[in-house]
Parts: sequence; structure tokens; C-alpha cells
Amino acid sequence: MSGLEILIGFVIGILSGLISSTIINPPGRGKITSPHNNSSVNHNQIIEGTYGRFRYRKRYDLYLVVRPIGHARHFPQVHSGPIEPDRDGKWSAEALVGLPHEVDDSFAIALVAFDTEAKKIVDYYEECGKAHGDQFVGLRELPPGSKSLDRITVVRK
Repeated sequence: MSGLEILIGFVIGILSGLISSTIINPPGRGKITSPHNNSSVNHNQIIEGTYGRFRYRKRYDLYLVVRPIGHARHFPQVHSGPIEPDRDGKWSAEALVGLPHEVDDSFAIALVAFDTEAKKIVDYYEECGKAHGDQFVGLRELPPGSKSLDRITVVRK
């Protein structure tokens, strides 16, 4: 086998892996239905939405992720556990939007699907926060293996 044939085989292997994980096994379609984009929200806010699953899907956990607008920190809302849609695809989950004193600040709230490896990274950072007095500083970016399904922007009351 020549070096070119080995290189072509390697590239085909990488591409087929990417295609199978993102096209054949997509996380599904998700939507945040309440609150609406640009709404005013409370510090503890119930978020509602829908999620449609594909028949052949890889295992994904759904979480809300809050990000202060203008800051590069993402806060997965792991305190309430993964979102579990009912059989009609409807779900609701609590989000802690900012700190209590962050009134009139803007935040993005995203519905994010985490694959198994991405979820391990989120769990690790959450445990680090607990070890330091529950001061979770957030993630600089969402880990590979996560996919944002929908996003709204809100303002804290």
C-alpha cells in the first residue's frame, strides 16, 4: 500500500466518523417556547420548550446553559438534572439567571445537547466548583460534542 492510499483511507475514516455522529445520529430538534426572546425574567426562572427526537440518535443529555451577554462564560444548569421531555416532547426546567444583584443585565439562555464525552467535561467543572465552596466559574466555551439547539436573550428583573 502506498503512502497516498494510506492517507486517503485515513481521510475517509475521519469523514465517515464525522458524518455518522452528526448526520446519522443528530441530537434532535429543540425549541425554547417560554419565556419569549427579549422577555424580562426572574433570578429563578422556569423555562419551557419542546424537543423532537430522531429515530436513530446518539445518546444526548439536554441542559439549559446561561451566559451573561458580554462575558465568555457558560453556566450549564446541572443543578436540576438533565431535561427529560415528556412523551409529547414538552419539557420545563429551572434556570438560575445571573446572581441576585444582576438586575437589568442581559443573558442568553440556550438549550444544549451534550453527548456523553461533553457531559463528562461539564460534570468535572461542576465538581471543581463544589470543591471550592460552590463557586462554579463557568466554562469558557461549550465542550466539543455539545450542540446548541435554540437560544433566547432575556433581561433580568
